[in-house]
Formats: sequence, structure tokens, C-alpha cells
Amino acid sequence: MILSDNETKLDLLNNQAIAKTIVSIIKDSKESVSLGVHGDWGAGKSSILAMVEDILNPSEHDEDISDWDEDEEKDWTDESEDEEDLTEDIATVRFISWQYQGFEDAKIALMSAIVTCLENRAKSYYKKHKIKGGLKKLKGIAKNLWKNIDKLALAKKVAKTGLAIATGTAPLLLLSDIIEKGKAIVTDGDKASGVIDTAVEALKKALPSDENSTYKEMQEFRKNFKDLFKEAHISRLVVIIDDLDRCLPEVAIDTLETIRLFMFMDETAFVIGADELMIRYAVKKHFPDVEREPGVNIGSNFADKYLEKLIQIPFRIPALGSVESQLYIMLLMVGSKLPVESDAYKKLISDALTKLSKPWDIEPYSVEKVKALLDEEYEKVQDEVLIALQISPILYNYSRGNPRVIKRFINMLLLRNAVAETRGYGKEIKLQILAKLMLAERSWPKLYENIARHLTADGLSKELAELEKPSENETSSIDLEWVKAEEYKAWIESKPSLTGVDLRPYYTASKERIDYFGGYDPDEVLREIISILMSDAFTLASHKDEIKGLTEENTSKAFEIISGNISSSDLSQEPAGFAGIRVLVELHPDLRTQLVDFVSALPYDKVDTWIITGWEAAIPTGSPERLKLEEYFDKLKENGNELVKQMMKTKRV
Repeated sequence: MILSDNETKLDLLNNQAIAKTIVSIIKDSKESVSLGVHGDWGAGKSSILAMVEDILNPSEHDEDISDWDEDEEKDWTDESEDEEDLTEDIATVRFISWQYQGFEDAKIALMSAIVTCLENRAKSYYKKHKIKGGLKKLKGIAKNLWKNIDKLALAKKVAKTGLAIATGTAPLLLLSDIIEKGKAIVTDGDKASGVIDTAVEALKKALPSDENSTYKEMQEFRKNFKDLFKEAHISRLVVIIDDLDRCLPEVAIDTLETIRLFMFMDETAFVIGADELMIRYAVKKHFPDVEREPGVNIGSNFADKYLEKLIQIPFRIPALGSVESQLYIMLLMVGSKLPVESDAYKKLISDALTKLSKPWDIEPYSVEKVKALLDEEYEKVQDEVLIALQISPILYNYSRGNPRVIKRFINMLLLRNAVAETRGYGKEIKLQILAKLMLAERSWPKLYENIARHLTADGLSKELAELEKPSENETSSIDLEWVKAEEYKAWIESKPSLTGVDLRPYYTASKERIDYFGGYDPDEVLREIISILMSDAFTLASHKDEIKGLTEENTSKAFEIISGNISSSDLSQEPAGFAGIRVLVELHPDLRTQLVDFVSALPYDKVDTWIITGWEAAIPTGSPERLKLEEYFDKLKENGNELVKQMMKTKRV
């Protein structure tokens, strides 16, 4: 089973402690608060945010309220002063900034997401308590808020500084500058002047009419937002912002600036996942003149001060140590065979988390210890346990304790083994030997290549066999210079032995871009494409030509392997490879029927909101396959979970 590379609520790194601390701060704070979850790429930021959301668990309060109208209120009671006080409920909004990059203004998108969340919670409250007049009152507040947001969006489209004016953060005198900038964008002034003037006139109407009221729009937004918050009857609003460090500098800064618009509310909290270095880079790119300002010696400190203003409480995720990495690798390898629901696997996870809670006094796993924990289930995973113990020391050095690097190595190991089985030579592959060679490939590419270059006709390595002898033969006639470096010693001595092993199947399964044995290898293309299809949106976008150039045979095999992985994944979040399989079908439309058939077989109660959007490129409107997909959505609307049904029925989604 391929391991999902998405964020996960399953804690294998004792990060639940960080998540619980964040939730505790949010609940205890009497004022608005912003918290940052910082760490390198792959450190586990998104998983911590998912755990925070899971602990807060607001979904149980959500109801299907999209089809509620005033006719239902006829028999309800009038709104009274005895109306229930604010509950202890906490509403959360999950916002992925980079998803809006290039499609919609991130600032407006975030504001809209927050308002929509409160609007739905208010509807849910009035329906639950059957309070007459609630919907009418709510519609008036919401209408004003959406009007505020529309004005901000209009100002943003006229020029970059327009939004600053609309929100009251810049003088109205800048309006003339906006007009000039707007006209300068278009080269054909005669044809474009009408459009520009119309936009400017609209902006003038949308914005305050005199300089004394420059903050009027912002004040109105704040008032309307407070009113809506009151109607939602919640104790706190938590906005979780993820993947901010994957955005372009402008989008990252836009999102951070939006946080400031809501920090006036004591009942708001923001949890931001981002790599501090990337955000500092975004600040410097967005404010390049600050460091060059004459007479001002701010330098790189400006980025630090900017972050300190916006992120009040930072949490930094440290890299794993060597023993911590060994425990994590063991959990991943065993988890590739045993299901999460397995009592034996749960016992192993619990033991590992107990160890991780005291990192200063932690003992590595041994075969005996793991065997005792897994009991009868051990035989199913004994190979995986040995591999984990075998690769941990060198994989730790290679990964520098980065969880995602570790997981990707293991995924590539399992993927290559799966492809070898699909192509018919899986019986020639032993997973432990494949893992050992992959460590050399990743850590010392030149050594890995040289081993292949020196193989005998039957695939043996005389050099490795010579060095694996108990005592080195100094009089050997074999050239050992290229393989005798001290840094290779631990790898050569690690189990399993490569003496007498035909390494040709492993190089066939493991090689990336070099054909060691001559000729065209279709497996290589398949491995590369599957790796790409399992990656993120940026990787997919930059490799579309390669995906489009796939042969019909490899296209079908890639679809088969990835769809199989999706089927065995946790469908409560978007599985790894789902975005890739849609891109595959987008570029190979003959697979549309297969994709729709596959999706239609996914259980309604298992999938979540990720299944609903993003279909136009793969299964376009008007295509025959779209009709069958819509049939699945119709059934999902009736049989899906409450959040899915709500999203399916709301007009704003």
C-alpha cells in the first residue's frame, strides 16, 4: 500500500501535543490571537493544523440549512430577550491560500470564506431553536457584508492600491494615482478609455466620497461583521490557514494582511502554517524599498518585525533525531501492511508516542521489542520490520530527520516494488535488497552508478563481495578504489549482504534516468509518471507534456495503479494521486469513462467535500461522461455526510 503524502490526523510523531497546546491557548485567550506553526518543508505543519481542526471538531454542529426559508418560521416562537447566550461552540474555517493563486484574489476569498461560515452557523442556530424572524434579520446583515466585500473586490481590480483605500488603510487622495495606474496598464488608450473610466466611476461610487470618511467602509464592515458574529451564537471563530509558504509573495502578503482586518474581534483566532524563511522572502519581495530606504537601517529585521506583528505566538517544529526517525520509519513500514484499525498497530503507535514524549531518554526499537508489541501480527510484517531497522541509520542522514523526505523514500520503495510486480518480475525482487540499493542511489549517486558499471555478465558485484568478507584481502586483484571510501563503509556492512546477488532486477526496478543495460525501458517511464501523478499541483502543472506523451499501455497502467491506491486510502481527505488521475484523464480523454466508473463506485458516506469541485477539465460539462458523474452527485446530495450535502446544495460553492 502506498502511503498518503497528504496531511493526516493520525499522529505518528507526537505532534498531537503541539495541536492540543494550540487549542488550549485558543480557548484560554480572552483576546484575538494569531499563532504560527513553523517548520521546514515536510516537517508536519499541515498535519498539526488538521489535528487542531479535529480537536475543535465543529462539524458535529453543522446542519443542512441551505433549503430553509421563511415559510418554516410560521409556527416558531418570536425572538425574545431570553434567547440563549453564546454557546461554547467554536466555528472553524480551513483556508488553503495557494488554491486561489491565479484564480481569485486571496484576500477576498478568505473574507468570503469567513463570512460564509458565520452565515451558515447563524442559520443553523435559528433553525435549531426555531426563532421566528431570524432568517430575515440575518439576510439584512449578510447583504450588507457581501456589499462590503464586493466593494473591496472592485477596488482591488482597479489597481493594487485600491483595496487599501477601500479598507480605509490609505488616504482617499490616492484615488487619482489609481486612475493613472489603471490607464497605464492598457496600451491602446482610445479603445480602453471607456472601460477604464467606467471602472473608475464605479470605484468612486463604491468608495467614500470625501477624505473625512476614508475609514467609513472599514467601520461598516467591522460593524456588520460583529452583528453577524453575534447571530452565529458561537464563542470563538478559528481560521486555519495552510500552505501559505507555497504561495507567490503577493498572495502570501495579501492573506497575512487580511488577518489584520479581523484581529479587532476578541473572539477570533488565526492558526497559520508556514515556513518562516519563505514568508520572510515574501515580505522582502513585497516591500523591496524598505531595505533601501535612505537613512533607515532596517535590513532583514523588517521581515522579522512584520512577522512578529502578525504572528503573536510561534510554534516551531524541530527535525527528528536519529532514534525518533527510527521509530517513525518503523511505524511507516509496519503501517504499509497493517491497517490503522489493527489493534496490534495501534499498540505499536501508542508505544512509540510514549517513547517520543521523552526524547531525551528514548530507546530505539529492536526486533524483539516490535515482535512483542505486534504479537500474532508480527509474521505479516517481519520483512518490513527488518527493512526499517536496516535503513534507519542511513535514511536518517539522507533525510536530516525530515518526515516527508522519509515518507517519500518509503513510498518510492513500495512503488518500485509494485511496478516490478505489475511488470512480471516482482519475484526477482527482495524488498530489503531494493531498499539497500535505493539508499546508495539517494546518498551516493556516483557509487550507485559505478556498481552498475562494474557488474559481471550475471549481475554480480565482485567489489562488494570482496569488501563484505570478514577480513579484507589486501592482495586482491580487484579494483576497489572507487568503492573503498570510508563514508560507504556503514552502508556496505549493513544487512542484507549483496554477495552473490544478481543485481540486474534491482537496477531495472530502481534506475531513474540512466539505462544501465541498454535499450528502451518502458518501466522507467511508468515509474516516473506515477511519481509525478502522486505529486502536488505545481509538479503536475510543470509535467503536463510528459503526461500527455504517455503511450496507451502506460496510460492504462498508471490509471490502474493510482486508482488502486486511492481505493485503499482514507477518503475523508483528498487521497494522494487524485489530482494526478484527473490530470491524466484531462490529457487522455479516452479514460473519462473509466474515471467516472471509478468515482461512481466510491462509497457516499466515506468521501468528503474534495470530491465535489474541480471536474471541468477532466469531465467537461456537456460530455456524455458528465451526465453519469452528475448522477453520482445527485445520490451524494442525498446520501453523503452532512458537510458534503450542505456544500452540494449551497449556491455559493
